[in-house]
Amino acid sequence: MTMLDYNTAVLNEYQRREALEDKAIADWESYHGTVLPKDMDIEQAEEFLATADEYEVDTKKPWFYQSCATSRYEGAFNKDKAKEYLKDWISLHGPERFLKDAASSTYPKAELVEIFFGDHGLDVIDFMEKQGFQEWK
Repeated sequence: MTMLDYNTAVLNEYQRREALEDKAIADWESYHGTVLPKDMDIEQAEEFLATADEYEVDTKKPWFYQSCATSRYEGAFNKDKAKEYLKDWISLHGPERFLKDAASSTYPKAELVEIFFGDHGLDVIDFMEKQGFQEWK
């Protein structure tokens, strides 16, 4: 086998694997009716979709997800349900933990108070993104 034959064989194998991977992704997207987010593999996406299902998220609407491996918060919520998600989290884990966690975060403390007691309706999405939540895109 010449060097040219070897290089051609390697390139062909690489292209074959890429085509199979592209087909697998297309099949997955077709089955789930959603696009696989950039820089996410199918296994991760399956986990986040299962989490979305567990949290009763409508994946046809804009939604956010997070893994407990990367944040104290975990779960998923629809964009229009962010405040409800956060209130449920506080009900489950207690206000003491939220305040302790918030005190150690870089999020402005005055704005944290505004989330729950203010009249301005602070953007809870901004807060949740700073806690590591990402929008499914």
